[in-house]
Amino acid sequence: MTNQTVEGFSLSPQQAHVWTLLEATAPQPYRTCCAWRISGRLEMSLLEVALRETVVRHEILRTAFEYLPGMTVPLQVIRESPQFHLRHHDLQALVENRREEALESLVHEALERHLDLQEGAPLEVDLAAFSATEHLLILTLPALCADGVTLGNLIREISRAYERAGVGGEEGDEPLQYADVAQVFLQILESEEAAAGRDYWRFQAVEPQLAAELPFEFRRAGGRAGGASFQPASLGTEIDTGAAAAGRAMARDLGVSLPALFLAYWQFLLRRLTHRVDLVVATVVDGRRYEGLPEALGLFARSLPVPLPPQTGGRFVDLVLQIERSLEAVRKWQESFSWSLVPKGSGDGSVRYWPFCFEFSHEPEPFAASGLIFTPSDARECWDRFKLKLSLVEGASGLRVRLFYDQGALDRSVVSASRLGFKRCCEAVSDSPKRCSKTSMSWEKPSGSGSCSTSTTPASSTGRSRCSTAFSRHG
Repeated sequence: MTNQTVEGFSLSPQQAHVWTLLEATAPQPYRTCCAWRISGRLEMSLLEVALRETVVRHEILRTAFEYLPGMTVPLQVIRESPQFHLRHHDLQALVENRREEALESLVHEALERHLDLQEGAPLEVDLAAFSATEHLLILTLPALCADGVTLGNLIREISRAYERAGVGGEEGDEPLQYADVAQVFLQILESEEAAAGRDYWRFQAVEPQLAAELPFEFRRAGGRAGGASFQPASLGTEIDTGAAAAGRAMARDLGVSLPALFLAYWQFLLRRLTHRVDLVVATVVDGRRYEGLPEALGLFARSLPVPLPPQTGGRFVDLVLQIERSLEAVRKWQESFSWSLVPKGSGDGSVRYWPFCFEFSHEPEPFAASGLIFTPSDARECWDRFKLKLSLVEGASGLRVRLFYDQGALDRSVVSASRLGFKRCCEAVSDSPKRCSKTSMSWEKPSGSGSCSTSTTPASSTGRSRCSTAFSRHG
């Protein structure tokens, strides 16, 4: 009997958290998926060459997750063979008004497909042909391997490889490999440099508050809503262009970021709906503050709590300013965060997550390469659990709102009411932004599901060798 030596690398802090969720949830909802339209004459042979070259170039696209004897957490094991799964779908017989339905069906299929985490071929590719010059490319990866930014980077990597396959050219600099970056993150987490950050998170003493409930949550046997299962779903809408413009103007006047303003709306609405003046909302950070990471592939994003003191009133402008300060601190100390610094609270210690979340992102821009036009069509990412998550995507056409929710805990009608409440908050600013910023907030029980209101009464202010290269932090 021969012993096989396996070279593996520790999971990053982000991967380790996802793994605890994977162990508690079946089937696996944790994956990242995007769909891009490709206009122009696409050469299938060049695309396959480009996909293979990209998988060779990036180790995370050849990564398996394996346990070694005596270990309770797997290692990242990089396979040598550049394998991926490519499926062709001929939809040229479809009339144009059926294409959106076909797109939704293909994305749903990609999200439901079983992913083998031990195979070492995590990349799933679906290519749908609507005509000789119109295609849809769907990329899917396990959450252990990718966040939303990664898939945007991946489509550009594939386009560059496609161009090289057609006309030749150099590959360029060696990319950062995720297994190396993961070891650096682990070193930072335990370093003296991160001591102040660890103290920050320990001092906040924020809890996941898994017991906090929205009206009409489902109750499972055992008491806590949602239980161990997790069934993500979503509802989308758009913010009126006038409300979006008014929000930008208000943020500019207050000297805060647009995410801080919308997070204040969301925080206000959730505290009213849950009747919890101490409710904690987590925000998504991209984890890419170091040089080279904005273009890298892998799981860097995470949800981190935004600490705020309990509030029973006060001016809305004060809430916004306080959130802006908290967001700055969260981004500053994001690499120092560890679940070991978070009190266990009232939830199940084996399944820990932030029930209420917020994300603000920018839609990738269309681009041209090799006579082809690449245009984003859809994007779905689930690399953490949540009960209710507000996602805002800023694009050329305005602000898109999508509410992600656990349909094992929340009824769709409750989520729809929450979506309506958020839109009303935004529209209230559109009606009178200066007045809204200076009015006081009422934290009393709302009169109707999903309602949102403010009072006009003035209120007083209250690894390995190649890991050794150091990263230079942005800003």
